[in-house]
Formats: sequence, structure tokens, C-alpha cells
Amino acid sequence: MKPEAFELLRHAEMSWWYEARAHVVKNILDEKRISGSILDLGCGFGGMQPFLKAYGNVFGIEPNMEAAKICRERGYQNVFSNIQEVAESGLRFDLIGAFDSLEHIQDDAALLASLKPIMKENGSLLINVPAYPSLWSSHDVQHEHYRRYTAASLEKLLEANGYRVVYIGYWNFILFPLFALSRLIGVGGESSMSSTMLNGIFRLILKTEVRCIPRFALPFGSSVIALAVLR
Repeated sequence: MKPEAFELLRHAEMSWWYEARAHVVKNILDEKRISGSILDLGCGFGGMQPFLKAYGNVFGIEPNMEAAKICRERGYQNVFSNIQEVAESGLRFDLIGAFDSLEHIQDDAALLASLKPIMKENGSLLINVPAYPSLWSSHDVQHEHYRRYTAASLEKLLEANGYRVVYIGYWNFILFPLFALSRLIGVGGESSMSSTMLNGIFRLILKTEVRCIPRFALPFGSSVIALAVLR
């Protein structure tokens, strides 16, 4: 990821979008009663740690040294540079979370295969990714994405690589028309994240929406989230 995009990620932790994603994750973990040892794959500056720590000991993978240092300061049990380091440690996880990291990997199938040896027998994989290839924009280029997904394409990818999908659906459904329009005309979401007023409005809207997840699979949205287990 480009340095300027990485810095945007740091500021995004306080945004309506980041908070909504965290609550979607929490709702799924609560509904499915998942807890134990957790690996946060591509943990960035550690923004998910305050939410994940309620479910168990949280470890991370983050190749950026500055971000990894901040993650350790925030309470991650350990932050590895790559999956190979995790495998060599002998650790195995009840849950691996890939929260907007899979789209940064050129060979996503190979990554999914590499996670299986570090998951416990009944381990879970929780993935959030950006939705719809048709909404590819300068935002994706800036953040060095390789692709966007649909629920169908993500489910097919997981099933083809040894996982069974337990839940899959979209979120950011209510605001999706605004999101899609902004992407199509080439406007990023940074302005809404930096505006106190918009943050408040969007936070309230998404707070209502995420209560539905995972009891219902929303038909579309700006992100796809999936929970899968090893077959």
C-alpha cells in the first residue's frame, strides 16, 4: 500500500465506516459464539484490537514495521511480519480475521491455502472485502488493490480452497447508492470520514443497518463479509 494510503488508514480508524465494520464483525462473532486465539491478518495500526480482545488473545500479521510497533503498544500478543513466521512459531488459531486485506494479495487463492496449516481443526475464517468489480476506481489504485469481489465470487473462491462458507452477505446497504455514485464519478470516501457532521449521520444510519447482520443476508452493499470454516 502506498504511504499516503497507509496514513489514510490510520485516520480512518475513527470513522463511521471503520466503526460499522467492527460492529458487523462483533455481531457475527457473537451470533456464532466464536472465541479463542485470534490472528488479525494485515492488522495495520491495530484498530481492530479493541473489538477483538473481548473474544480472546489477539495476534497480528503486519509487514509495515511502524504499524507493527504501534500494534504491539496497543496490546497485540505478538505481531508477525508474514505467515511463514506464524507457521514457524507453532501457533494455531481459533479465528483468523482478514479485514480488508485479501484484495491486497495478488494470489488470493494461495493465501487462503497458506492459512489452513495455522488454523485449529474447527477454526474459522472471517473475511471482509470491497464489493463489485464494476466499482473499481482510483481509490482501489491508490490503496493497491488487485480486485473487488461479489458474494458469489468470494464464496466460490473459499469453497474451491478447502473452506465451507457458514455466512456470506453484503453490508453498507442503505448508503450504497451514495457510495456507488461517488466511486463512479471518481470521488473517494475520505471527505465523509473527515467531516464530523457526515461521520455522525452515517454512523447513525449504519448503526441501524448492522443490527440485521448476520440474521439476514443483505442483497447488496459496498463490502462483502464471509465467515467460513475448514472442511
